[in-house]
Amino acid sequence: MPVSSESRKMQVSEISETDISSSDPQVTAEYIGDMVIGLRQLADQSNLAFLAYLLDLVYEETTIITRKSSP
Repeated sequence: MPVSSESRKMQVSEISETDISSSDPQVTAEYIGDMVIGLRQLADQSNLAFLAYLLDLVYEETTIITRKSSP
């Protein structure tokens, strides 16, 4: 079932009210990486192989960003 544009706006609003600092790429990447793990598992459980693959790519990118930013 598609998500209505109103529902999507509420979801985006909730995300932007989190305590992460959008000006810090490492913190943002870590936050996204944490979120995508659960999404990837959900996609896997629902047999959404291509979506799970894309979420894997997102996770890999977040780990690259956090490694580059680490001292």
